[in-house]
Amino acid sequence: MINLSNQTALVILYTDFLARNNIAKSYESFYLKWLRFYLDFCQKYSHKSEDPLSLPKFIEKLKTKNQSDANCRQAEHAVSLYYNLINGQGTNPVKHEHNVKINELPSMPIPDNGQKGASIQTAGRLRHPSDPGTFGP
Repeated sequence: MINLSNQTALVILYTDFLARNNIAKSYESFYLKWLRFYLDFCQKYSHKSEDPLSLPKFIEKLKTKNQSDANCRQAEHAVSLYYNLINGQGTNPVKHEHNVKINELPSMPIPDNGQKGASIQTAGRLRHPSDPGTFGP
């Protein structure tokens, strides 16, 4: 079985790639699990892990192990991101059903707090802790 803890460089590159492609941090462990399962599958059944033709065989194997359709879709997405990483693609964010950008959420009213007509989208913006002024004026 593949042990990703021995593949520190791959894990760092892949998790960074997930972040750059807007995969929520809460899904990172699942994506790493699918990547580990995929690499293990390729090793066990003598498939080339960089060959996209291996992916349908992997997904079929997951189905024989009674994995849900949602898990199979997530596994497929995790492996497709791996392909993008090793092929130097994917510099643009990848949209995934579980990772909706804040500006794609519907506008919702906020209780009156002195900002007439305010909504979640117009009341403020999400800020990254590294943004200047996030924790102060």
